[in-house]
Amino acid sequence: MAAKDDGPRLAAPTALASHDPAAPTPAVILPLPRVHPALRWPLGAFKGLALLLAVGLVGNILQLLFLSVGPAGFLSAAHLQVAYVASLITSNLPIAAAVAVVLLLLFGLSVLAERQFADEQQRLHDAQARELASGAAREAYAQDAPAMAAQVADVIEQRMRAAAAAGAAIIASAPALASGVISPDKLPRIAHLFGRSYQLDIALARLSAGSSLSVSAVEGMPGVGKTVFAAELVARAGARKLFPGGAAWISCEQKEGADGLDAIFADVATAIGQESIKEIADPARRRAALYATLHAPDAPAVLLALDNIEPGLDDTALLDTLAGGRATLLLTARHTIADPRVSAFPLEQLAAGPAADLFRERLRQQDGARPNAADEPLIAVVVAAVGGLPLALDLTAARAALRHQPLDQTAREAREDGLVGLTARIDRSWVALSAAQRLLLAGLSLVEGASFPRGVALALASAAETRAAADPPGATASQSDVAAQAAITLDALVGLRLVEALADERLRLHPTIRQYATAKLAQQPVATQEALGEAAAGWWLTFAESHPGYAGMDALEAEATGLMGAVTWANEHDHPRLLLDLVYALNRAWFVRGRRAEERRFRPWAVAAAQALASTRDLRFMTHELAVLDAQTGRLAEARAGYEEALRLARELGNQSAIQSETHALAVLDGRTGRLAEARAGYEEALRLARALGDPAAIRSETHELALLDAQAGRRAEARTGSAEALRL
Repeated sequence: MAAKDDGPRLAAPTALASHDPAAPTPAVILPLPRVHPALRWPLGAFKGLALLLAVGLVGNILQLLFLSVGPAGFLSAAHLQVAYVASLITSNLPIAAAVAVVLLLLFGLSVLAERQFADEQQRLHDAQARELASGAAREAYAQDAPAMAAQVADVIEQRMRAAAAAGAAIIASAPALASGVISPDKLPRIAHLFGRSYQLDIALARLSAGSSLSVSAVEGMPGVGKTVFAAELVARAGARKLFPGGAAWISCEQKEGADGLDAIFADVATAIGQESIKEIADPARRRAALYATLHAPDAPAVLLALDNIEPGLDDTALLDTLAGGRATLLLTARHTIADPRVSAFPLEQLAAGPAADLFRERLRQQDGARPNAADEPLIAVVVAAVGGLPLALDLTAARAALRHQPLDQTAREAREDGLVGLTARIDRSWVALSAAQRLLLAGLSLVEGASFPRGVALALASAAETRAAADPPGATASQSDVAAQAAITLDALVGLRLVEALADERLRLHPTIRQYATAKLAQQPVATQEALGEAAAGWWLTFAESHPGYAGMDALEAEATGLMGAVTWANEHDHPRLLLDLVYALNRAWFVRGRRAEERRFRPWAVAAAQALASTRDLRFMTHELAVLDAQTGRLAEARAGYEEALRLARELGNQSAIQSETHALAVLDGRTGRLAEARAGYEEALRLARALGDPAAIRSETHELALLDAQAGRRAEARTGSAEALRL
C-alpha cells in the first residue's frame, strides 16, 4: 500500500502538485544502460553508415544477378545465393554469430543513444514548462482566488517549516572540526560516509606510504562525493598523526590561471607555517622559496589536500612546485589529472546496498516516521532509478519527505529525469521552493569560498525575505520578525540538502549547486541581484570592521576569500563607497599578512573608486598605499609617480601630516635609488615638518635617517650625534 500523503488537500498550483505522466507507468520497467552523451554522434554515424551499406549491398547483388542470368533465371540464382550465404554462416557459426551480435549491439546502442537524447531534451522542456506553469498558476490564484492563494501559501509554509526543522537537526549533528588538520576553509566532513570504508583504508594506506593520489569521479560525474571522501581521509590522517608536519586542507575552487596558482601557494605557505614566503614580491621567487622549503632534507613529512582542482588551473606548474619533496599530495578534481607524479584514484558511484542505506538515513532525517512499511520494499527501486550518486540521493530523499510522496512516484520521477538526473533533481527541488528560498539559494552563489559563515547566509536570507515580500505574486507571507523568518528560510535549504552544514557554524554549496544557483541569479531582475549583493558585501564589511587591529587579523585571514569576493563585487557593480570602506577595513591586515597578490588587484580599484567619488582625501590615501605597494614590489618609477601625486593632493588638502609623510616616502625612495643629495634634502624637509607638527615619532625617524646618511658619507661625528639624538627621542 502506498504511503499516505499527510499534506493539505487542495488544488495546488503546478509547483506544488506532483508531476504524473499522462500514460500509466508499467509496474516493471526493464533497466537499460545509459549511453554516454559523447557516444551519441559516433553511434549515430555508425547506424547511418550500416543502413547505407546494407541498402547498397542488396542493390548491387540484385543488379549483378539480373544482368548475369536475365529475368528468367533471376529467382533461381537468388535462391542459390541465399543458400551459399547460409552455408558460409553455418560453416563459420561462432565467427558469424559474434559479428552479428557486435553489429546488433552497436546498432541497438545507437538507437538507445538517440532515444535517451530525445528524452533528455523532453525532460528539460518539461522542467521549464513546469516552472513557467508554476509561476502562471500562482499568479492566477493570487488574482482570481485569494482564499485559495492563502491555502497554497499555508502549504508552502508548513512544508518549509518541516524542512527547516530537519535542517536544524542536521546542523546540530554536524561533526566537530577535525583535530590535527590545518583548514582555512574548514574541512567539509559529514557525520557518516556510507559505502566507502574499504576505499578509505586503501587510500589512507597509500598516502601514509608516501604515494600522492588524485581522486576523480569515474566519467567525470558530479555529486559522487570526491570532496567528502578526501575530507575524511585528511581527518583520519590528522587524528592518527600519520604525518609529522601535519595535514592541511586547501580549497582550490574558483582558483584558475596565474592568480589561482599564487593564491594556492599562499595558502600552502600558511599551512606549513611559512607566512614570510607570502611577502616575497616576485611570484617566481615565491614559488622557488616554497619549493625549497618543501624539499629541504630536514623538512617533516606533510599531507597537502588540494580540493577541486579547476580545469583552468595549470596542474603541471602546481605539481612542479609541490610534488617530489616532503609533501604527500591528495588532489580532487572533476577531471582526471594525467601526471605520473600522482596516482589516479577513481571514485565510483555507491553500490546498491550502501546507496539504499544512505537514502534510508536521509529520509529518516527529514521525516522521523519514514521509511515506513510501505516505503521499505520500494527503496531499492528508487535507488536503482536515481543511481549511486550521494548528492542525487540526498536531494531525492529530501523531496520525497517534504512532499509526503510515495516512493513509487519518487522512482517514476527519477526515471523521467534520465541522463541528466542530478540537474533534474535540483530542478525539482527548485520548483518546490518558496520565492524567498529561491532568492536565497541564488544569492548564496555570490559568496566566494569553499565554505562560508552562517552569518553572511542569514544576511542574504533577510534580504531575500524582504525582496520576496515586496514582489508578489509567489512571495511567502510577511513576518514581523524578518530575522526569525530568515533563519527558517536558511535552515529549510539545509533540510532540503541544497546547502551543506559544516562544523563551527559554517555552510557550503556543492560546486554543481553553485553553478546552478549562479545561473538562476543571472535570471533575476538587476535590482534583485543588487539587493542581494549589497546584503552580502555589507555583512562582510561589518565583519571586517568588527575585527580591527592585530587582534582581529587571524579572523580576517581565515575569511580572506569571502572578503576579497566582497571587494571584487563592489568593484564590478560600481559601488565605490562600499569598496573604499572595505579597503580601509582590510588595509592593515592585508599589508601585515603579506597578501601582495590581493593588494595588487584591489589597490588600483580603490584609486579609481576615490576618483569616481571625487574625494581628494580618499584619493590621497589610496594613491599613497598603491605607491607603497609599488615600492615594495620593485616598481620604483611607478612608486615615485604615486608619491609625487599623493604629495600634490596632500598640499591641496592642506594636510601637514600627510605632506610630511609623502616627503619622507620620497626621501626613502631617493636613498634606495642612490640619489643621496635629494634624499638628504627630503629628510631635512620632513624633519622640519615633523618639528612643526610636534610629532616625536616622526622627529626621531627623520633624525635617525639623517644619521644613517651621515654614516654613509663618512661624517662620523655628525652620525654619532644624530644617532644619540634619535636614541634620546
